[in-house]
Amino acid sequence: MGTPPFMSPEQFRVPKDTGPETDVFSLASVLVYAATGHSPFEAENAYMTAYHVVHDPPRLDGLPGVLRDIVTDCLEKDPSKRPSVDELLERVGELSATGLLPPTVALDTLGPAPDRARRRRRIVAGALAAAGGTGLAATAAFGLLDGAHNGQREKPSQTSSTRQAAPPIDSSTPREPRATVVPHEIKASRSSEGHEPTRAFDGFEQTWWGPGVSGSGRGEWIEARFETPARLTGLVLTSGMGGMAGSSSSSALPHRLAVTITTAAGETVERELTLDRVLGGQHREFDVGEVSAVRFTIRSSYDPSEATQVAISGIEFRRDIEVLPPAE
Repeated sequence: MGTPPFMSPEQFRVPKDTGPETDVFSLASVLVYAATGHSPFEAENAYMTAYHVVHDPPRLDGLPGVLRDIVTDCLEKDPSKRPSVDELLERVGELSATGLLPPTVALDTLGPAPDRARRRRRIVAGALAAAGGTGLAATAAFGLLDGAHNGQREKPSQTSSTRQAAPPIDSSTPREPRATVVPHEIKASRSSEGHEPTRAFDGFEQTWWGPGVSGSGRGEWIEARFETPARLTGLVLTSGMGGMAGSSSSSALPHRLAVTITTAAGETVERELTLDRVLGGQHREFDVGEVSAVRFTIRSSYDPSEATQVAISGIEFRRDIEVLPPAE
């Protein structure tokens, strides 16, 4: 799959439908890292990184101006708006002609290959290495920066439907490896001001969703929808108000949730999710194929009172990924 900071939006949304456009995105990401010491979508955890990749503009502060236009175009969320490999070759070639690429990198990247297909393979191979930040992609990235900084490489900083019954969601040890699945739409029955449902999916420990009503919150719900149906195999749900001081006593904690899963075929699967009376993430196995939406409806809560509301600070969906053997 790759490393989240260097993956493309479509790898999170439609991993089975990617092409050279994904390689272009990854190459641009590693170029930003080489230039600035941080990825364009850097965050405190993998889930928030994935959210930035899919939804937010790239962070390009510190990137030399001569590279900014190319990188910005390569990091378009819509694959069809990114330059093709041939277009990227031409634009990088223009930089090379102005002396911005050192001769060695210009030769390795663009070198005298009369065959366009051969040149395409070189660039794509480099982009495929971008997720690991190694190989031709990293070499080309640092080479571009050498020229962009007038030969002075900067050191990276150190700083529905039919209903069917199903068993309860399993709380066994998660299987590995897993990748995060990012929803494209999030909504709720109601929300407390400043604590919208998207807060439960932003990856920050200090933010949370709450329905804005005191007591157990029974009947209130939060829902995630997926632009492309995905097979979900795991779930991490974090109760309470996250890292806030006193959060263990400032909110009720969800206890039992009814989980309504809508599949791409329009079927609705009902499950029961029982959470422990603890703060922090709780993993549950969650094996359902081709999911288009998941709704969590609160049935009961721990420690409800008239002075508090129930809160959820994090919901993260996971799916299994295939680990390919290393290429010979």
